[in-house]
Amino acid sequence: MSSHLDQFTYKLIDRKPVQCANDDEWFKWFLDLENNRRVGLTTIKKAMVGLDIVMDSIEVTISTVFTSLNIIPQDMALFETLVRGGKYDGCVWRCRTWDEAVVQHEQVIAIVKGS
Repeated sequence: MSSHLDQFTYKLIDRKPVQCANDDEWFKWFLDLENNRRVGLTTIKKAMVGLDIVMDSIEVTISTVFTSLNIIPQDMALFETLVRGGKYDGCVWRCRTWDEAVVQHEQVIAIVKGS
C-alpha cells in the first residue's frame, strides 16, 4: 500500500538510506529499532557535586538512531543523536550517513563526559 508518506520514508540497506515506497514494509522494518535503526546507545553515570562533595549521581543516556523519516527533504539528515538527562538533556544532533552517526555518537559521549 502506498500513501502520501512514501516520499519521506526510508530504510537502511547496507547502512545506506533507501527510499521505501511501501508503507506496510516500511512500518514493519521501522518497528525493529534494535536490529534495523540503532547506531549507538550509551549510558553514563555522572556524579553531581555540590560544595566540593559528591551529593548524588545522575544517569545520562545518549541514543543515536536512523530516524527513517525525511521531514526536511532538502536536508536528508536521517540520523539523530539525542541526550536524555544531565546538562545536555533534550539536545539533538543530526547527520546524513551511518558513518557520520557513529562519529557523532562518540563526539556527544565526549561532550557529555566533559561537562
